[in-house]
Order: sequence, then structure tokens, then C-alpha cells
Amino acid sequence: MDLVKAFHPDREQDESEKLRKTEVMQRVTQAYNDNNLMALLKLQMELDRIDQEHLEKLADEQLIYYNKILKQQADELEYEKFYIVEDLASWCDMYPFEITTIETVMLKFNKEVRKLKSDFKKLKNEAVLWNNPLEAKELLKIYQIPKDDNYDFF
Repeated sequence: MDLVKAFHPDREQDESEKLRKTEVMQRVTQAYNDNNLMALLKLQMELDRIDQEHLEKLADEQLIYYNKILKQQADELEYEKFYIVEDLASWCDMYPFEITTIETVMLKFNKEVRKLKSDFKKLKNEAVLWNNPLEAKELLKIYQIPKDDNYDFF
């Protein structure tokens, strides 16, 4: 609330200062909406021009509270990361522990795309052969599909 009071642009008469405060207010609002205590703390430090001496004077309880909130945020991010990696692993036919970098995923993805393109090309060529009765009989022999006397397709 102190940040909102200090940086609210509607209270400013000077246009250049109003623009600066509008930009800062957008940052405050975004940090608040994201529940990003670290960003809010940085903005508070900008407002108060907090230096090292001031930081040393902060109450231990306040620092413990900040650390607790930041730890919760870190835990939430780890939790989100876990599920993102799990989803990505299932989409890429990989184990989660195999996903170490985006490059690893991209290599696997590109390999799968090349394989699918190759398989598609083979299927496309076979589709042409299936349209020709003589070629289709040869394919049946290759795939060892027995010809059923009740179903004479050719």
C-alpha cells in the first residue's frame, strides 16, 4: 500500500514524473498480481532509497518473514516445474530425468519429426502401390497376409 500511495500517478502534476510513476505503478501492480514479494521489496527499496546500513537495521522478524515468503514462492515454482517437466516428458516420450535442458527436448523432438516424415513418405509410397492390384498382391506376400477365398478384393 505504501508503494501505491507513493507512486500513484494521479497525484502528480508534473507530466514527466507522472509518466515515470505510471511505469512504476505498472511494475507494482504486476508484482502484486504475481505475488512476487522480491519484486515488491526491490520497489520498496527504490522508494525508500534503502542502503546497506538501512538493510542491517531491518528487524530480524521482518527478514524472517521475507525469507519465509520467498521460500514459499520457491517451493511453488519447484512444484510447477515438476508438473511441467512431467507433461513435457510424456509428450516427448521421455522420462522426466532425461529432460535436463531445452536442447535435449528439441533434439528428441526433431528426431521424432524426422522419423514421422520418413514413415509418412513410406506410407504414401505404399498407398500408391495398394492402388495397383498386382503391386497389392506383392505387398500381401511381403506382409504375409493370407488371401481369404470369401473376400476376393482383386
